[in-house]
Amino acid sequence: RARSRARVCATVDVAEAYASAERFECTADALRALDDAPGVFSVADADDVVRFVGCGKRVREEITRAVERDDATATAAYARVVYLPTTARKAVLTAAWKTVISSLGYVPAMNAASAAMVKTPMFEFTSAQLAQLANNGYVVIDDGLGTDASAMAQAARELFDRGVMRNLGQEGRDDDVAVLASGQMPKGEAFSALERCSKVLLDIPDALRRACSTFGVDDDSFVAKCARATAPSRLMIARYPPNGGRYVAHLDNDPNDPSHAEGVPGLRACDRTFTCIAYLNPTWDTSHEGHFRAYLGPTIDDDFIDIAPVLGRIVVFDSMRILHEVRPSYADRLAMTVWT
Repeated sequence: RARSRARVCATVDVAEAYASAERFECTADALRALDDAPGVFSVADADDVVRFVGCGKRVREEITRAVERDDATATAAYARVVYLPTTARKAVLTAAWKTVISSLGYVPAMNAASAAMVKTPMFEFTSAQLAQLANNGYVVIDDGLGTDASAMAQAARELFDRGVMRNLGQEGRDDDVAVLASGQMPKGEAFSALERCSKVLLDIPDALRRACSTFGVDDDSFVAKCARATAPSRLMIARYPPNGGRYVAHLDNDPNDPSHAEGVPGLRACDRTFTCIAYLNPTWDTSHEGHFRAYLGPTIDDDFIDIAPVLGRIVVFDSMRILHEVRPSYADRLAMTVWT
């Protein structure tokens, strides 16, 4: 059967599985022998130049359709298939499709119309980071903003200095915030680094799906959360004042909150799956305090971990699972937050 020539990808790297998948001729018999299971595939010409990469829940049907396209019948000679887990959903299939195209180093001719979808990743999870998020509900990534972190911090500070941030007057929180449209960041050289910071955080939903596809995850509920996480149309930049500014313990998605379902769909607390925070404090030291405190249970009586808001550090956590607070801060404390 053709499946013996394909790779079954559940816990291995999609790019590695594709590279080691044996090519086979695009004959009618070979295509009929394929399993109609989820997968990603390529169709190449006689010179083994890939002309098309596709994916689907029923790979035999999808690859047959691709080979029979009017613009492919004369050139389709070879194919490769990587099978994905039977539970793979559209987001995982799309992530695998993007991975295969990225591994080629070029966009196949028949995929030209979809070239814009194959963007350069701004963020990637390691296997260990993905496992920590799945198992513990949170993960800390140091130096997640790259070499631009200082410029990002300066741009966030400039936003506050220009009076853009406002205190919301909510009991239990002392921060000044600016809520910005993710697709329309402030213009001008002073703020250009903010857009780069936002792109890192906004790529996290896709990064989660890429990581699930690459490394495999046994927890179906976690995979489902990653599948429904989406880049939002709004993000927030917050500044806590140096006089002990804090935010009391809370959940970002709390079904018991009376305002849980209020607001615009997609921006409501009930729509939040993962919270992603990037810290923008270049001169932070231990005397400033202002830690992010994540409780390891459902109440403030449970054990906790304190995470320092140092420059370039990213924290991603389950919005419904992790009770957290901002401890009193004794220096200006800046961060960008995206809820996916």
